[in-house]
Amino acid sequence: MSYYDREAMHPRPRLTGTHHLAPLPTSDYVTDQLPNYSLTRSRNYTSIEQGFTLLEVMISVAILALTLPLLLGLRNWDVAIREEARLLTDATMLGKEKMFEAEQLGFLPIGEQRGDFVTIPLGFPVTGEIKDRAPGFRWTRTVVATPFDPIREIRIRITWLRGAREDSLDVTGYVFQEPTQGQVGK
Repeated sequence: MSYYDREAMHPRPRLTGTHHLAPLPTSDYVTDQLPNYSLTRSRNYTSIEQGFTLLEVMISVAILALTLPLLLGLRNWDVAIREEARLLTDATMLGKEKMFEAEQLGFLPIGEQRGDFVTIPLGFPVTGEIKDRAPGFRWTRTVVATPFDPIREIRIRITWLRGAREDSLDVTGYVFQEPTQGQVGK
C-alpha cells in the first residue's frame, strides 16, 4: 500500500480559514505550572545542597582505607630509621673515644680486651658519681701485629643489641712505637 492509498483511506483534516489554532499559554500560565524555585538562599535547601551522596562517601572511605595504613607504616618506618641512626651515631662516637684512648695508652701489647662504658675515659676529669654512660653498648679492642715491628693495628668493635639482633661497628687504626735513643741512628 502506498502513501497515497493510505491518504485516501484516512484523510487528514484540512485547515481552512474557519479553523483556528489553540491559543498559546500566557506567561502566568507557564510559571504557575512550574515548581517554585527561589534564587535566594533559604532553609529549604535543594537536594544538591543537602549533603554528600552515598557513592561519594564510599569513595572517600575507600581512599582513607588505602592511604591511612600506608601513612602509619611510613611513620613507623621513620621512627625505626631515626632510632637506628641515633644508635649508629652513638656507636661511632664511642668508637672514636676508644680509639683516642688506645692512642693515649701508647704501644699496646698484642691481645684482646673487652669492656663496657661505665668508666670515665682517659683525659676526662671525674666529676660526681660514675654511672653507665652508654647503656647497652660494649667494646672489644684487638691489637694485632703488622709486618712492620714498630706498628700495631688496633681494631675496636662496638656492639649493642637492637631487639633480638646484635649490631656492631668496627673502627680500625694504627699505633706507632716511639723510637728510643738507640734506634734513631739505625
